[in-house]
Amino acid sequence: MSRKGSLNLSINAIVVLIMAVTLLSLGLTFINRTFGGATDQLQKSLDGINEDRRTQLLEKCSADACLESTSMELSRNDEETNLLVINNKLDCEVDVGIEPGKCDAIESSADCDADIKLEYFSSEQVGPKEKTIIPIIITPRNSAESTTYRLRFNVYGECDKSGGEEGVLDQTLRLDINVG
Repeated sequence: MSRKGSLNLSINAIVVLIMAVTLLSLGLTFINRTFGGATDQLQKSLDGINEDRRTQLLEKCSADACLESTSMELSRNDEETNLLVINNKLDCEVDVGIEPGKCDAIESSADCDADIKLEYFSSEQVGPKEKTIIPIIITPRNSAESTTYRLRFNVYGECDKSGGEEGVLDQTLRLDINVG
């Protein structure tokens, strides 16, 4: 009798285990579909905010070049992106160049070039009467002092139309980075 009872107990345990695994997989599928859809909606909302930010920045820039922010607060090794708008007001395509200008540490003898890491595209083609956005990634290195660094960017470009009209794009932008 005890052997038959143990066999029934084993079959019952297997049936309960199969039912538990089935219910668990159904529950996980339901949660994934429910919250997966919510995640997709959140991502679309974030993309919309980024598009709004982009549109607002493009509309705001009326000069040849504009930075989204002219002053930033950063910690050491804290990577931050600032956006540069290139506004080609000319009637021709311009190969715009970007190069770092003078870089100073305000009220300090820190070496700006060694303390601040910059990553950006050094040139970009911009069509006639078009605007484009170029990201500039700024990272104060671990060796950076707690001070304000003043960076200058030279944005330049020119076109030579065969009709004889020439145009020049030339602007220097300033960015202050407060490292804390």
